[in-house]
Amino acid sequence: MTIILFSGKLEVLKLPELIQIIGNNELSGVLKLQSFHHPVPGLIHFKKGNPVASDIGTLTGIEALYTLFGWQAGDFIFSDERPRVKRVIHKNRMGIILDALRLIDEGKIKIVTSRSRAIPGEKNAATFRKMPEVKGPPVDYVYVVDEESFGDGDVIAGEGSFGGWLWVVLSGVVEIVKKTGNGDMGIFRLSEGAFVGGLATLLPGDHKRNAAAIARGNVELGVLDVHRLAGEYAGLSQAFRRFVIGMDHRFNEVTARLIDIRKKTAIASGVSKELVPFSLEGERKGELFVLQKGKAAVVHHTNKGHILLANLSPGDFFGHVPFLEIGHEPDAASIYSSPNFQILPINSNKFKREYHRQSTSLRNMIDHVSACIPVTTQLVINSFLQKKGAGIPSKKQKHKGRQNQPKGISTGKAVTEKRKTNRINTRNLSCILLNDEDTAIHQGMGRTLNLSETGILLETHFPIESGYTVVISIGLAEDLVEVKGKVVHQRQLEDGSFDTGVCFTKVTDAAIQVIRKFVQTYGTPFSAANLT
Repeated sequence: MTIILFSGKLEVLKLPELIQIIGNNELSGVLKLQSFHHPVPGLIHFKKGNPVASDIGTLTGIEALYTLFGWQAGDFIFSDERPRVKRVIHKNRMGIILDALRLIDEGKIKIVTSRSRAIPGEKNAATFRKMPEVKGPPVDYVYVVDEESFGDGDVIAGEGSFGGWLWVVLSGVVEIVKKTGNGDMGIFRLSEGAFVGGLATLLPGDHKRNAAAIARGNVELGVLDVHRLAGEYAGLSQAFRRFVIGMDHRFNEVTARLIDIRKKTAIASGVSKELVPFSLEGERKGELFVLQKGKAAVVHHTNKGHILLANLSPGDFFGHVPFLEIGHEPDAASIYSSPNFQILPINSNKFKREYHRQSTSLRNMIDHVSACIPVTTQLVINSFLQKKGAGIPSKKQKHKGRQNQPKGISTGKAVTEKRKTNRINTRNLSCILLNDEDTAIHQGMGRTLNLSETGILLETHFPIESGYTVVISIGLAEDLVEVKGKVVHQRQLEDGSFDTGVCFTKVTDAAIQVIRKFVQTYGTPFSAANLT
């Protein structure tokens, strides 16, 4: 028998919050959305907290799911109905949320409200979301010891001030503001259930606040029992305490990177040349590590260059966290490491069990920081691409053959194959999937399994059907080569990844020279695939 686990109004809980609730609790079932202005409901099928399929009538897959983000009014029901559909959505839930919010800002998702029919997001995005808003889970009043009221414009906490207070938003909106050389800059807004104050407040002593919190309109805050929460934090294992504070450090690093990018008129990647790739996006899934010695960096790759998201130091954790989704590694960011890099593997399931033993308020605080990290990360990426003048590659654009690339890109050894052009084993690529209108419909990272002057065999964690056009940026030693090609075949491997053969259709003379020199330098032909 199917059981309804929860239901409500989209005006109260929007789709991003619903996906986070389902994901954090690793629920399986079907989320049904009903809009006042659509004749059929929208369905999202979840398996262990991740969306695997979606449909609205004849519209299916990721396109249907993105469309549902525009439904801002109506009803939702989540039931424990077992998903009986084939998995067609392979992207992680935080990546889906960030992409959808970006598409809304760009006017590519129509917004549907209770008062009007579908409105192009481009026209109402400015009023709908002037800046990202973080909403928390239902307030746990067990730890609320008092309530405070603030009027519009009141400073709740000033940047640079010292204090040990923590609040939870009961009603209204609080804006988080940072000082820059060009004046104050709003980062995002907090609404009901979100927390004002960082996890570091639970540590002994007074702590300097690194941002201001300002009331926008009338705001009601619940004052939290910091001493009780600090006692609960002190009772955590030493490793988990370091992990919790590491989350706060990661958030502060991403915020600092956002300020750094927005202050500069010309922006570099920010990735130190001494760092080399340890794991690329999509690699080392299911693994969690703590950095013991050396340096590391969290890096996101785009077709316009590498973006430093956070610097890591000894004691910081990185990798897959099964009970949180921060929108970084392993799915959406790479880890670069220094030569003296030393790490220790961590049992993430042990952390998961300890996390679930804590009070609702402490878990909510940890969840809050994990929600703020991807929101701020998306602002970093958007700001970087704006500085770079990013745009979707089109048929009329010229592909550059050589660009700057951080040193230390790994290459593999070559073996022998009988073919007209040499193929060698390398890695590190960014892949952009284009539709018939030459518009980017997906971007991700992959590994180069084989390379020649005429084609490439690549490994990705997302499927690419035959006939699609792809634009690929390949790291070759200190060069970055960009090529365009057609997918000629693909096969899925036992681990869920995909081997895809691409035949080049557009390669500049400069790119051919770089590939030819690389093949000649690093080896003889490779025999794993026959692409052409």
